[in-house]
Amino acid sequence: MNKKKSAWDKVPKAVWLLLSLGVAIALWLFAAYRWPIVFASPKKVLDAFISKGIDSPILWEHIWGSLSRVLSGFGIAFVLAIPTAFLMAWYEPFCRIVEPWIQFVRNIPPLAYVFLITAALGVGNIGKVTVIVIASFLVQVVTVYQGVKGVDATLIKAARVLGAGNRDIFFKIIIPASTPYILVAARLGLSTSLTTLMASEIVGGDRGLGMMIQKASGYYQMEEVYRMAGNSPVKVQIDHVVKKFNGRNGEMTALNGVDLNIHENEFVCVVGPSGCGKSTLLNIIGGLDKPTDGHVYVDGKEVDGPSPERGIVFQQYALFPWLTVEKNVMFGLLQQGVNRSEALETAHKYLKMVDLEEFAKAYPKELSGGMKQRVAIARAYAVNPKVLLMDEPFGALDAQTRTQLQTELLETWEKEQKTCFFITHDVEEAIILAQRVVIMHARPGRVKEIVDIDIPYPRDQATKMSPRFLELKNHIWKQVYEEYLAVRK
Repeated sequence: MNKKKSAWDKVPKAVWLLLSLGVAIALWLFAAYRWPIVFASPKKVLDAFISKGIDSPILWEHIWGSLSRVLSGFGIAFVLAIPTAFLMAWYEPFCRIVEPWIQFVRNIPPLAYVFLITAALGVGNIGKVTVIVIASFLVQVVTVYQGVKGVDATLIKAARVLGAGNRDIFFKIIIPASTPYILVAARLGLSTSLTTLMASEIVGGDRGLGMMIQKASGYYQMEEVYRMAGNSPVKVQIDHVVKKFNGRNGEMTALNGVDLNIHENEFVCVVGPSGCGKSTLLNIIGGLDKPTDGHVYVDGKEVDGPSPERGIVFQQYALFPWLTVEKNVMFGLLQQGVNRSEALETAHKYLKMVDLEEFAKAYPKELSGGMKQRVAIARAYAVNPKVLLMDEPFGALDAQTRTQLQTELLETWEKEQKTCFFITHDVEEAIILAQRVVIMHARPGRVKEIVDIDIPYPRDQATKMSPRFLELKNHIWKQVYEEYLAVRK
């Protein structure tokens, strides 16, 4: 008797699929809202993938590196496993020789021999493909062997009765009956290849998705993965920097063991109470001052003095009053030996970028404070520095001008993609600009906390009203205020 279909059975499978997908997305959204530090929202993940993934050649290089290893290892394992399984099932002496070894190795988790093979063959492709071949081969050969041994003997007898010889039985009975097991073996082998690859790439390697994840160095640091996906190795390395000054009351320690890595094209803001060593640290990175102890490296090369490779925008504008706007911007280029016509062309390019091209012939005294700072930014960008250092550049400006320049600076940074180290006392400014905010301890200065700003770009003034912005602001301000109180005590 046929079972009567319920009303639910009449709903198409596609509808159930869409419904389950919707439930999954709803749960994801709830988790992202409830625990934003742990779960990124679907939109944030998509935005990060589009902005730092699709257009990143480095990400695709890592993806191709992993994919090529998986396909190579899986393919070799498949080619070896299928004939081995059939031989084991049909030729008993071969099975008696091979099966004990397969069962022995099969009971060893792949992670256990990843380290042994990596130590023996190195962290290159050969070691990783070998690990994949072994892990995938074991899964596939056992699955196919069980399928071949499980072929109904009655089917073979029926074929023989109908005149089939051994060749016909093999190709027309055994293989078709075993095909479902071969497909299952391929699926299991491929999934095993992927998981084993991640483990081997995390152990070591020069490329691959597992290596990218390993570089994140922590469960809550997936921003590091996105920075690497955006072709962002460490640009500036601050290695245990100490700075001491001799004053009237004896030796004073301004910085006491500052450690910080800044990635290529990353925007980092530094906040902290007055006197915590923010500007001192910037001067050391810029080569204007030397650390008492410790080192600063840019692209692996130790900083030993000022260089156009590290452009600085000062709070005081620092424009040459006897030069016109365009000649101020040209100054660094001419010092580098760039010919005048090329320098002039470059100067106008960056003046246009900051919307000051029509003031090219004006002198600094004819400009407002905000316009002077735009010229300073254009001059810093014109020499094409590797790192842009900004010491409270908007601190002396009125609120409206400061807000406008923040927006323009973000637009410029997104176009030019420079590594930016920005000092500010304004917590809101730090959050609106930065990817990470470094909070400094009071005297002596050292890193207290580094806060990831997980608000997607582009950001504008409306962003300041978002719940996440306010949450970050309250947290950072609390930390800064604690240090301010520590100074007063």
